[in-house]
Amino acid sequence: MSQYPQGSPSQPPQYQGAYPPPPGYGAPQGPGGFGPTPPGNGAAVASLVFGLLLCIPLITGLIAIVLGLKGRGRANQIGGNGRGLATAGLTLGIIGVLGWAAATPLVYQAYQSAKANKELASQFVQAMGDGDIDKAASLSHSTMARKDLAGPSEKIRTLGKLKDVTVSGIEVKTSTSLGKQWAVSGKATFEQRVMDFSVFLVDEKGSPKVVEYSFR
Repeated sequence: MSQYPQGSPSQPPQYQGAYPPPPGYGAPQGPGGFGPTPPGNGAAVASLVFGLLLCIPLITGLIAIVLGLKGRGRANQIGGNGRGLATAGLTLGIIGVLGWAAATPLVYQAYQSAKANKELASQFVQAMGDGDIDKAASLSHSTMARKDLAGPSEKIRTLGKLKDVTVSGIEVKTSTSLGKQWAVSGKATFEQRVMDFSVFLVDEKGSPKVVEYSFR
């Protein structure tokens, strides 16, 4: 006789129709299961990037300001996400615009000063090559004696007519006994040879004057 109780063995519960739905999982989660991904704020990120790029005068600063304002507006719509980046970009953009606005007149002044010094040095070399000592003296510092112009002028005139003067560079030196000094260099083309020259200028009564020079 069987040791097991009579009757049908127990059956798993049967369900009529479709299977029951799985349990709910709540709101969709972001990567790693830490809640929903916050909305992006590309304008805020772009504003910070352009705020850091100050290499293009004014342009990047203006772009940073516009994007910073746009990013702050976007942050207000999405719960504040990106507000800090937008504010940082906006601030850097304003600093950049103000900085370039203040520096532009100084840069222009330096450019004009360098241009004038190059032209004066070229005129001095031309006068020396032509033997025009009066003009060379008018372009020279008060400490430059006339004999310091006449002797070298006679020597370089033995090379023939001065055909061309080309200025190749200018350098500013500040540690001199006469204050700021500009060193202008270039080449003087004579009929017989080409000579390198250096002309040093300092400010005297508001105008640049030649204080020293050399031909080689």
